[in-house]
Amino acid sequence: MMYIARPKEEIIFATQEERNHAFQAAEKFQRSIQSGNPSFVKSMLRSHTGLSGGWRGFALHHKLNDGDPVVFELVEPAKFKSICCTTCSKRH
Repeated sequence: MMYIARPKEEIIFATQEERNHAFQAAEKFQRSIQSGNPSFVKSMLRSHTGLSGGWRGFALHHKLNDGDPVVFELVEPAKFKSICCTTCSKRH
């Protein structure tokens, strides 16, 4: 699947405070998962969109912005469930 980059005017850049707050909220959500499956939190950073392994496509498909954390839960040996969170303030 091919993804076209989002227009620059749609991209929101988070402050460090917003990133920290969103990451802490995602960690709190992660702790509430009661499945017992392994999980981890990853924040979307602009530098990550160039990485291989599908992160760029994932970020574009889910319209992640800078600092948006994602909780990944391992549900099968090679399958993750993802829960996308957002930074608190959606500024332009």
